[in-house]
Amino acid sequence: MSDTEQIRVIVVPAGAEAEVRVVDSNVEVLQQLVGGYFEEVVLDAEMIAMCNEDGLALKLPKNERVGLPPFVGDFIVGRFDRTTGDLVSMTDADVARWLTQLALGETLLN
Repeated sequence: MSDTEQIRVIVVPAGAEAEVRVVDSNVEVLQQLVGGYFEEVVLDAEMIAMCNEDGLALKLPKNERVGLPPFVGDFIVGRFDRTTGDLVSMTDADVARWLTQLALGETLLN
């Protein structure tokens, strides 16, 4: 990930509505958004979720915005480039699809 590139992601706070944000695509910013070191969960061929890897040990609150997989604490939904492995900006179609799934509490894994 480039230190200066900005990307569009969906931030899903525990206990609050999901929101689209444009953020710097560096590790420190992503860690700040999830409250610590993050782990990646592959959602489909081009999308990942990033959540706090120590969320259970830290007893973070269950994130009620999703069905499966169960997440605790805040998490991010983002697009990744399969060629480079970098997190890249979500498209308008990505945002519409994932905001709808999150609003309905649908399972995120396909």
